Amino acid sequence: MPPKATAAPFATAGWPAAAATRRPSRRHKLWCSSAAESPDRLQPRRRSANYRPSSWDYDTLLSLKGGSGGRDRVCQCSHDQFKRSVKNMLLGKSEESSCKVNLIGTIQRLGISYHFEEEIRSILSSISTETANDRHVDGVASMALKFRLLRENGFSADPGLLKHNIYAKNCSKATLQRDVNRFLSLYEASYLAFRGEETLDVARKLSTKALRDLMPSMPPHTRKRVAHALDLPLHWRAPRLETRWFIDHCAGGLHPLLLQFAKVDFNNVQRVHQEELARLAGWDESPCERLPAYMKALYSVMYNTSNEVADNVLKAHGCSMHSVLGKAWHDISVSFLVEAKWHHGSCRPTLREYLDNGRVSCSAPLLLLHAFPMLSSEVNAKTFSLIQSYPRLVQSASLVLRLCNDSATHTAELQRGDAPSSIAIHMSESGGTEQDSRKAMEDLIMEAWKAINQEAFGSSCKFSRPFAKACVNLARISQCVYHKGDGFGEPNDVKRKQINDLFLEPAVC
Repeated sequence: MPPKATAAPFATAGWPAAAATRRPSRRHKLWCSSAAESPDRLQPRRRSANYRPSSWDYDTLLSLKGGSGGRDRVCQCSHDQFKRSVKNMLLGKSEESSCKVNLIGTIQRLGISYHFEEEIRSILSSISTETANDRHVDGVASMALKFRLLRENGFSADPGLLKHNIYAKNCSKATLQRDVNRFLSLYEASYLAFRGEETLDVARKLSTKALRDLMPSMPPHTRKRVAHALDLPLHWRAPRLETRWFIDHCAGGLHPLLLQFAKVDFNNVQRVHQEELARLAGWDESPCERLPAYMKALYSVMYNTSNEVADNVLKAHGCSMHSVLGKAWHDISVSFLVEAKWHHGSCRPTLREYLDNGRVSCSAPLLLLHAFPMLSSEVNAKTFSLIQSYPRLVQSASLVLRLCNDSATHTAELQRGDAPSSIAIHMSESGGTEQDSRKAMEDLIMEAWKAINQEAFGSSCKFSRPFAKACVNLARISQCVYHKGDGFGEPNDVKRKQINDLFLEPAVC
């Protein structure tokens, strides 16, 4: 349902009250543009970023309401039966843990692991307590996969099990496929590194080089799979998009039952997304008349949404979040003002000053704060205080968003004369080239990911697993949206295809 205009609890936190009267719903074309000129000569003329129109078609979004009706009805009626059969596969007896690990890995890649969280955690718990046996070369792929699954599910995992120095000596074209699987599994596992785990840093460099060296000798299908991984590791990818890619490109060799269930389930989730998109596209306006025309619709959505979240928290947990959210909006507004002063003034921030402010202005803390009460079992003044303190997990996810954005938008912002990005500031401070500074920012992203891993998957995690996962996924979607271009300001065909695959086009059952 569209958010309702409520009383003005934010007014006490410095928020002006929104108009209480709604106007009739009207259709509006959505544009990704910051340019909006007011006919009122007293209004200041705003600079244009010359963004391209949005990849989203408004009428298409409205037409999604109700999903696809009877589409895939035959497949849907088998959903529960598929689910029971896959559960039986997981719980079936198997002498070797490697078989269970490979099954879990496939279920995860197919995007259906959320149906079997208890069963998977039980299996991984048992595996984590096993005594480590001698690891032979043939077990490298399984060991790396086991390490990755244990770590990302919060179990203790020793990176010392991945003895990378042995693997290179046994690489040969005669066992090419086996070697590819070894290095690919090792490569993916290395991105679950914590800070200070040099073993995984070395493993990442070694496996990356080995895979690139082996690519000319690979069959086309294997080469495509490896190129996909080297382009962006699995741990950094948006999970649902990766599920669709895996279903479409890696169907060969998969158990038919798993593949069919994955397709049916993907389409079910897609229909839920479509219904949500249709509701979002149909929101009414309730603007605050004291704001300029170009800000009215934005303000009303922000105001009503935050009030709705706060009201729900009050009803469900008996504590008020209105002032907490009000302060978060205040903080991001201040961060925008700081950047505006940098742009219009002669002050040039240091890289540290820029990143400290950018962690807030990127909007990640604000987004995660709104998600927090929906993903945490304990919601009270103490947990509000913790999340408001910008803990390291939130800071690190925010840093990934800030740096990914800078990487994609640096050139366009430089041409527009915007405030300098992290790349421009690093170039100025170091005296190096743009390529050197981009590499330095990539290194910062890697370090931020290590901090995310440690805070989200380590034993010292302060948050519920759902919220920790949300922080990880925010960093992932940052990598996705800004990978090889600005997915917001300058969407390309790749981004349009991702939207189509994820939200519009069903997987063929």
